Amino acid sequence: MYNLVVVAGGTSGIGFAFSKEIAKSTKHLVLIGRDESKFLSKKSQITEKSPSIILDFFECDIIDEELCRSTLKKIHEKYGNLDLLVNSAGIARPNYFDKIAYPSFDYTVKTNLYGTRNINLAAIPYFNIRGGQIINISSVAGVIGIFGYTDYAASKFAIIGFSEVLRQELMSQKIDVKVLCPPDTYTEGFIVENTTKPFQTIALSKSAKVLSADYVAHKLLRSLKKNSFLIIVGFESRFMYWFKRNFPRSFEKLVISKIKKAEKKQRKSIKKREA
Repeated sequence: MYNLVVVAGGTSGIGFAFSKEIAKSTKHLVLIGRDESKFLSKKSQITEKSPSIILDFFECDIIDEELCRSTLKKIHEKYGNLDLLVNSAGIARPNYFDKIAYPSFDYTVKTNLYGTRNINLAAIPYFNIRGGQIINISSVAGVIGIFGYTDYAASKFAIIGFSEVLRQELMSQKIDVKVLCPPDTYTEGFIVENTTKPFQTIALSKSAKVLSADYVAHKLLRSLKKNSFLIIVGFESRFMYWFKRNFPRSFEKLVISKIKKAEKKQRKSIKKREA
């Protein structure tokens, strides 16, 4: 049983799904997000299943380093030492590289990478002396470059490197750092992603089925007791990761062939409409 679990980005998507799962195993659960109304509209989904849980919300944009520091300090003062931090806050707006304006690229990297840095840095001083765990959420696009995700993949690849180093540095404090790499997961964010996805991206995404947030959250919960650093969810995703690592040239040829096939199909479709 945990004393305190903090979930950044806990009001939607995988973060909220995980909050529902972990609520049965902790005394205090604090969700961090930018919109308290989301928390208020959903909190009953947690308390109905876990009526004894002490559930709270703190408004915080993880891009703001000082706000992260003050927020974690307040949480510690109110609930004591931290046992588990899950950083699920993130954003994806896929598009062709030359169509991603600098402000959008900058915001994605700041949210995903700098946000991860800020919330981790703010939380570390408040962990239990017995240690604890940090789960940073990357993506399959953090281990495999995917068409249309230049800004997102850059930030998610970086989260893995950041977390690997942090894992080494925090070993002496008995804080275990892990990274979750889910594939396409049906969330509010995924629906928004689909509005800007290039057709090539859609074609490539058919290699792995879309998972539910509840399924990913359940797999994450089960992985907490394991020693693995990378948590890659879904058979197709694990296979693609294995394939790329062991047969990189063959993997690249496969990806290129799928992109070319999608582009050929698109050209035929355009000609048919114009005829």
